[in-house]
Order: sequence, then C-alpha cells, then structure tokens
Amino acid sequence: PRNTHLPISIQKVLFYVCSPLVILGLLLLIEMGKVYITRARNILVAVQVKDLLHSSALVAVFFFYPSVLRSFLSMFACIPIDQPAPAPYTPAAIGSYWVLDLNQVCFIGYHKAWSLAFGLPCTLLVCLGLPTGILLLLLARRAHLAEEATRMHYGFLYVSYRQPMFYWECVVMAQTMVL
Repeated sequence: PRNTHLPISIQKVLFYVCSPLVILGLLLLIEMGKVYITRARNILVAVQVKDLLHSSALVAVFFFYPSVLRSFLSMFACIPIDQPAPAPYTPAAIGSYWVLDLNQVCFIGYHKAWSLAFGLPCTLLVCLGLPTGILLLLLARRAHLAEEATRMHYGFLYVSYRQPMFYWECVVMAQTMVL
C-alpha cells in the first residue's frame, strides 16, 4: 500500500510536467561539466554558463511544449459515462468523469481543487505566457537578428522564416496549442 494522499492521476500529471525540468537540469549539468573541463585545459571558452542556460532552456521548452501542454489540458478532459435511461434500464454512473481517473467525477472533490488551483494557472501560463514571452523576446532583439550572438542563441526561432516573418514561430506555437 502506498503512503500518499496524492491520487495517482495527479502524480502522473506532475511527473509529466516535471520531467522536462529534470532533463533540463541534467543538460545544464552536462554543459557546465564541459565548460569546467574546457577551462581546466586552459582553452578559451567563448560561451558563458548564463548563455548555455538560456539556450538550453529555450530548446528544452520548444521540445517539451506539446507534451507539457497536453498534460495541463488533460486536467480538464472529462467524458460523459452514462446517460439517464428510461425503465427498465438503470444507469450505473450518470455524469462526466475525468479522463485520467474514471472513478473521479469531474470538478468534484480533489479534481476541482487541482484543476482550478494548479491546472488553470499553469495552462494559462503555458498557453499564453510562453508564446507571448518568446514574441516579446524576438521583438526586443529585432534590430539585432542578423548578429552572430543573437543567431547563436535565438536563431532556431527565426532562421527558417523570411526576415519580415521572424515572429512566425510564435504563430506555430499557437497552432500547436489549438491542436
């Protein structure tokens, strides 16, 4: 028997959401190890640890964006199980139930608490905050997009698009969100 008060369905959501953070941490440890080894060999390191953090974080965000978004949106996924029926039928479970835990009625008990207190703010942050933040980042660096340092850190966001459409990756993120 497990000694936890957190339902398995919530544990799964938290696992899927926290996994990218753990992987990002491991990537950063590897990058810092490479920098340490390079400096120990007295080789000039052009890239600072702060730059590695920024670049690795952005790549991890884009890589894990669809799965994290799916995990947050699953907090609100409910399906109707049974409909009221005339006699002689007796429905066993009338109502909507949470897809991740079919024993849990939607927006009742812990599902309501977790979906509104955790799921809603995180979903808004991921759905609106991330594309908006990246758009603001690109707009702030719009005049410097051709510079080597900007291309090294943020080039994967805009080099695939024509110069006037440098922001298009944010549109792609919005499309991913809608799908």
